[in-house]
Amino acid sequence: MTAIILIGIPASGKSTFYRQRFFFTHVRISLVDRRGMGGNVQE
Repeated sequence: MTAIILIGIPASGKSTFYRQRFFFTHVRISLVDRRGMGGNVQE
């Protein structure tokens, strides 16, 4: 199992990089996507 962690300031291209390199081979888990879905993420 491999984990790839992308960290950076907003709008720096993390999601685009993921789509171009890892979309078909890895699952994306985003804390931003979890907000409002019962996730334990504080704003």
